[in-house]
This record gives sequence, structure tokens and C-alpha cells, in this order.
Amino acid sequence: MFVGFVRSGFDTRSLSRCVRIASLRACSGCIGEPADADALVNRVAGAVRQVTEHASAISSGKWAAHGLPARPCHGIVVTYGSIPSGNGLLFRSKVRDRLLKDGCDHLPYQLLSISEFDSFLRLVELGNAPDAIMLTLSDGNGGSFPGAFQATLQDDAIIGATRRRGELFLASLPGESDAAPTGSNE
Repeated sequence: MFVGFVRSGFDTRSLSRCVRIASLRACSGCIGEPADADALVNRVAGAVRQVTEHASAISSGKWAAHGLPARPCHGIVVTYGSIPSGNGLLFRSKVRDRLLKDGCDHLPYQLLSISEFDSFLRLVELGNAPDAIMLTLSDGNGGSFPGAFQATLQDDAIIGATRRRGELFLASLPGESDAAPTGSNE
């Protein structure tokens, strides 16, 4: 699981300045038992708490000297695997309750799989401001991704850097003319 946040009001031409990522251990297994669900809620709540603390430092100006001016932030928790109900009302209310129990007043956040995060970055690449994406996702959308952006991502949901790596990989594979003959030697 990764934790990241998106600063509001930044220059969308610089993706490296818009997202802060810190890594956590990968999620283990699926939810089946109540104890597993509770463990997942605790892991996500811990990630939201961590990103809230980082965002608070940015919002208060502690990172201004490093090029991150004081601005409001939105959180993103990125998981290796998809958690289908992760942005649903029931799961989010459990995470909220866990955070409130710990005295954490958390920032707005989205729970995205790594492939959804790639699509999120594609939306930024297409000129959408990350804070506007976050607000759209949380406004009457039930938190599901891509939600209102489905039509935008329908034909091309992969960020340019990922696409270029894929094209380079495919170009490195042997073509039909490079392949060994498969027929007999008659």
C-alpha cells in the first residue's frame, strides 16, 4: 500500500510536484473474516493518518522552503490490489470512525488501486487539476473511480510514461521475421 497526497492549486505541468508518495507494506490477502476486515480498516486508517500528518505540515508552510507552498491538500491511498468497496459508504464510515477514535481529524482522501492511480495521473496529464478531480470524485459520486471521468478515460486511461514503457517493451520483442522457423526442414 502506498500513501500519497495531492496539493491543491499547483502547476499541472509538473506531475512530480503534485503527488507525494510514501510506501507501506503490501496488503496481504483478501477480506473474508471480520478480523481481516478490521485489519484492513486499521491499515487504511493508518495510511490516511500518515498522509494527513504530511498534508498538515505542507498546509502550515513547513515545506515552503522545499518548493511546496502552503495550500490545502487531498489524500490518496494507493493499494497494490483493488479494494472494490474501499470508497463505499460502509468502509469509509469504518475508517472515519477509527480515525475519530484515535483523535485524527483527517483530510479528504481517495482509496485507489495502482492502476486507478495511473488513470488518475492520466486525467492530470489531460489537463484536469488534481484537486478538481478529487472534489468531483467525492461530490455525489459515492467515491468510486473513475466515476464522472469514465467517458474521458474510456479510450485512453494510461499515462504517457507507462504507455511509452509498454511501447518500448513491445518493440524489443522479436517480430515475425525474427522468429525461428516453425516448419519442418524439408
